[in-house]
Amino acid sequence: MDKFEFRARSGSNLSDEKAVVYGARLYELMTKLDREELSPFDVVEDAKDESTPYHDYFEWNNKSAGEQYRLRQARGILNGIVKVKVFGEEEPPVVVRAFHCVVTSEPEEENRKRYVPEEVVFNDKNFSSQVIDAALREAESWNNRYRVYKELHKISLAIVQAVEERRKKVKSLV
Repeated sequence: MDKFEFRARSGSNLSDEKAVVYGARLYELMTKLDREELSPFDVVEDAKDESTPYHDYFEWNNKSAGEQYRLRQARGILNGIVKVKVFGEEEPPVVVRAFHCVVTSEPEEENRKRYVPEEVVFNDKNFSSQVIDAALREAESWNNRYRVYKELHKISLAIVQAVEERRKKVKSLV
């Protein structure tokens, strides 16, 4: 298995030190729950225990914040952690999201959004398809903002081509 360490995502309000501790706890929580995914609700429920490392991250005063606010805080933790993967001494480290937001196929679930570790996403066609589609939407959005710059023309063309290929592939599967 590749070596990795947790860090805070750029722009996150987490420090690298907290990302390391929180990331490890989130993986422990998945093991404790015997699942390969977490919901923000799972994280808030876990954080209610004062011994959890991220208990103090949450606002527990109900006059200041309610359950929905704490769920948003939990999403902030799940979105704020990346993994820095080291493949070898010759290759530079690769930074990937530690958790990807995906929609599960459980129809009876009220909120089917879950946060799944990247290694689970890579091994699940439905999840990886969702992540690829989201990445291409982000790339398209970036392209719409910057395609007028001639210095970025090659990148713009590559994005357009990738999006078109993905759409053709999806249409052929339908």
